[in-house]
Amino acid sequence: MTLGSIVFATFLLAENAVALYFYFNAPAGMPPLAVEVMAVLQVLEAIGIAAPSYVTWK
Repeated sequence: MTLGSIVFATFLLAENAVALYFYFNAPAGMPPLAVEVMAVLQVLEAIGIAAPSYVTWK
């Protein structure tokens, strides 16, 4: 169970890292509002993933 949670969190952390890299280096044609909204969603997702990961780790 714990190993599965760690693998799950690792993959989602990698996804968040790639997404944040993309948002901070967004293509010129992308609307700024879309970049900001998606960045906020990524942060909320990261917090949502961190909570069960922390509880599982304890």
